[in-house]
Amino acid sequence: MAVVYRAHDLRHDRPVALKVLRPELAASLGAERFLREVRWAARLQHPNILTVLDSGEAVVSRESLVAGEGLTTNDQRPATLLWYTMPLIDGDSLRDRLRHQGQQPLPDALRWTAELADALAYAHGQGIIHRDIKPENVLLSAGHALLADFGVARALEVGATERLTETGLALGTPAYMSPEQAMGTGMLDGRTDLYSLGCVLYELLTGEPPYTGPTAQAIVAKRLTDPIPSARRLRETVPPAVDIVLQRLLAKSPADRYGSAEELVTALAAVPAFSGELPAALSARPRRRRVVVAAAGLLVAGAAALLGARLFGRGTGGDVALDPNTVAVLPFRVTAPDQSLDYLGEGIVDLLAVKLDGSAGPRAVPPRQILAALHYRSDMAITPDMADAAARRTGAGRVLDGSLVRSGANVELSATLRRTDRGGRALQAQTAGSADSLPVLVDRLAAQLLAGEAAVLPSLGELSSAKAITAYLRGKAADRQGRYEDASAAYGEALQDDSTFALAALDQIGVAFRYGDEEIAQRARRLAWDNRARLSAKGRILLRARLGPRYPEPSSMISSIAAWQDAVTAAPEVPDAWFELGDNQLHDGGVNDIPNPVARAETNFRRALELDPSWVLPLDHLLMAKLWLDDTTGLRALAQRWLAQDTVPGDRSPYLRWRLGVAMGDSAMVRHQRATLDRWSDDAILWLAGNAQADAVGLGDVELALRELERRAVTGPKLWRARLYRRDWLLNSGRPAAALALTDSLGSTPAFPGWARLTRVEDALFWDGDTTAAAADVRALSAETGERREAAGPAPGHEVRGHCRLGFWAMHRGDRSGVRAWASRLDGERTTDDEAFNDDDRLMCAGLLDAWLAWRDGDAASARRLLERTDSIYIASDVMNDWPLTNLVTARLRESIGDLPGAARAIGRVRVALPVSPVYWSTYLREGARIAEQAGDTATALRDWRRFVALRERAEPSLRLDADSARVRLAALVGR
Repeated sequence: MAVVYRAHDLRHDRPVALKVLRPELAASLGAERFLREVRWAARLQHPNILTVLDSGEAVVSRESLVAGEGLTTNDQRPATLLWYTMPLIDGDSLRDRLRHQGQQPLPDALRWTAELADALAYAHGQGIIHRDIKPENVLLSAGHALLADFGVARALEVGATERLTETGLALGTPAYMSPEQAMGTGMLDGRTDLYSLGCVLYELLTGEPPYTGPTAQAIVAKRLTDPIPSARRLRETVPPAVDIVLQRLLAKSPADRYGSAEELVTALAAVPAFSGELPAALSARPRRRRVVVAAAGLLVAGAAALLGARLFGRGTGGDVALDPNTVAVLPFRVTAPDQSLDYLGEGIVDLLAVKLDGSAGPRAVPPRQILAALHYRSDMAITPDMADAAARRTGAGRVLDGSLVRSGANVELSATLRRTDRGGRALQAQTAGSADSLPVLVDRLAAQLLAGEAAVLPSLGELSSAKAITAYLRGKAADRQGRYEDASAAYGEALQDDSTFALAALDQIGVAFRYGDEEIAQRARRLAWDNRARLSAKGRILLRARLGPRYPEPSSMISSIAAWQDAVTAAPEVPDAWFELGDNQLHDGGVNDIPNPVARAETNFRRALELDPSWVLPLDHLLMAKLWLDDTTGLRALAQRWLAQDTVPGDRSPYLRWRLGVAMGDSAMVRHQRATLDRWSDDAILWLAGNAQADAVGLGDVELALRELERRAVTGPKLWRARLYRRDWLLNSGRPAAALALTDSLGSTPAFPGWARLTRVEDALFWDGDTTAAAADVRALSAETGERREAAGPAPGHEVRGHCRLGFWAMHRGDRSGVRAWASRLDGERTTDDEAFNDDDRLMCAGLLDAWLAWRDGDAASARRLLERTDSIYIASDVMNDWPLTNLVTARLRESIGDLPGAARAIGRVRVALPVSPVYWSTYLREGARIAEQAGDTATALRDWRRFVALRERAEPSLRLDADSARVRLAALVGR
């Protein structure tokens, strides 16, 4: 509807929020009528209404307008912009609060709802209906709720015309619209706002709107046909009385709702708290509307005092609202032959309070506070009712009570953690040892309770100290939210406290891998492996899958997938196992010829989500699978859930929001994420730079991402990597001359000796690179190889890689003798196992050269057998650095011998891998499209030609003919 700016009011020297309506909306409303209604609405003066300060119109050139919006138009007429200003609030909106914290405390939710209802009562009395109440329009200032956009609400109500509907702009937001508003009826009154307020209250309590769906139509259909949902199904601690209020607010017929906002305020005042007492934690609001008539004023004041006492807990002596994460630790019952340990009954309260500090969830009430609430005496017996009453007085939603039994020199500690309403599952813990080791025993007791509270599976391994477990649980929480660097840091704290804590090391391996810190991952692998005896049998199976079944030797992708299959069989209750199986299938399944890898991965991601619905990573990967499959319908269904769940943005959240915006045509979301690119994690920027090319979407933002990577890098390996990504982008987009210059500059700090020379040859052979420069490199490489005498032992990997490239160059030129010579050399030599090239790479290259020779000799059967042998080496390989290129060569050779299915399979191995760094990507697309077209796979050919044409939109003159030819083929397929 509008763009909001932070602005400065020069006349009054104050900051304001400046809201500028979009031009198409302004044109539909008309300036005169809109400004008249906004000025009228500016008279609304209420402590919970964000008033309109000023309004006006501005005429701007269409040229400057479209430039600012990144649009194009042939319309040269001036545009009228309508604007108004409001106070600038230094605080969150309810949407911000929901995004970052999810479900809100009951006292806050009820207080805000009561304040908003009071504001609505005032506005409805003035004849104004808001029509668009939602969390975005509620701002929080000093803990109080302010309702925004009342001014524009009436302007839209009165000024909207048929042209407004024609522009596709609707009044209201689907997730919060009343049924009568969604159906477009003109007979709306204040009860439509009450319905929307009910939707907001429901979301504050549960973390999601009452009705959700992939489209506005789906939401409206659910609202009209589905039963009214109960908030207690998602949050069992919501009092039944609050649920009753919600059921009435969300009634489908206006006649079944509260008749007015005043009735709602009265209903809220009568809501009991968890135990049947009044919710006394709602803070008093010191602001009330002035009533002029004296008698009415006395009546209203008396009613307000009564309402305040009941709703806001003033002067009632009632309990504060109960926080389920706050624990009242009671003095322990001490049983011993003498009274020498009696002091520990009260002392354990202090010891446990230190352990339950809130950083891992449960937070203990300050010991003196709970003892005061109990009116504690050392000789008193604390009954459950007394404990619950004292806990409620301190705001604790749970009670921890326990006992200490001494027998000889040993003591036994046991404890139970339960809810004050006696519902739900109680947690129990027990430990025993020497009386001299009491601090250690208390630590063990707290560790058990913390682990049980967070549903940590003790079946996976031995637990550690309370301090280590607290850090570990913080890591798990960050991991579940997609904040991998934070998670790794917390796991590191746990390992610093206890380096033998194998469970923490096991989880740190995964998060360090996700954000690319190989040093931390390697250390975690070593610690987990060295301390694997502290893991249970199930835990060791998970570790085997995480490290690879041949650890400390490398494992093949296919054997790792099989290891994760073993893990889900052994530990089907562990969501991580299901996710990792799906992750390996998604990224490596197609690479290793596993049928339907994406569909298999989706099934396992969904299973992980069933076991842990709040975990963002499986949901992330479900989105990636839908994006890869171009499944827009499935994507929209998942997007709403992911956006609602991404309340604490993870490391990759900005990229996924950008990608969702691109996929769903949400230009506002794309613009917002683009504007915050400088705050993205490196990982998220790399995903944009790489995967935008892979999907050939949002390509205009690749350059922005690369510039940001270079800005951050400045010098060193990070700068080298950033420029390498730029080089890949230049080659994919058909600009080999610019890529060649960058390759030359990168050669001064290469990944290995001769990197630039070999890279120029590879580019010419497989990526439309400069053949003249490559020919010079080939001559130099051949001369060096001829001059160098054979050395004993394995050759460096980069040298053997050079021999392979010389063989491919000879193959490209049809030079049989050259191919035979290099194939023979590769067959007879050995290579060191390094990052440039290894023996599996060497054997694959030699096999491909031999297959080409067999084909050129007319022996297609031998060529086919040789290709099958190279495929078996490929599938069984533990580390193959050359697989993207060798699969491309394999595809070309299989196409040559008439094996189109085999050629398509080889190309598909690379395309299913969802690359972040799409090396040779434009070549894969072109080859894949050609092969698919020959095989009659029109859908794949269309997809690949479309992506290739999009990538080559800005190709250099030398490659424009190739790009034009692709456009012709694409047009022919579309026409067909």
